[in-house]
Amino acid sequence: MLEDKTLIYLPQLLYNIKYSSWSYEKEYRCIIASTANGMPFIDAKPKAIYIGRDCSDKNADCLFDIADEHEAKIYKMGFDDCIDSYELYYYEFYK
Repeated sequence: MLEDKTLIYLPQLLYNIKYSSWSYEKEYRCIIASTANGMPFIDAKPKAIYIGRDCSDKNADCLFDIADEHEAKIYKMGFDDCIDSYELYYYEFYK
């Protein structure tokens, strides 16, 4: 049996760490076990959803449903193969 609880909380810590170069995203991450007793509800309403460049059509359809439900804009990430900076860009996406 482990006495050190560090190993128990380490995965949760790692899921919430983000490399500083991505800080411009101003993203919040929250991980809560769905079966936890008295699980707190976080009342968050997305303003926009950004679909990853390689997101499957099935997952994109789910994200469209969420965007419709919350009246959120939806964007698709893209990549310009002609630019050497390897930066992603986004554009408003319609179903």
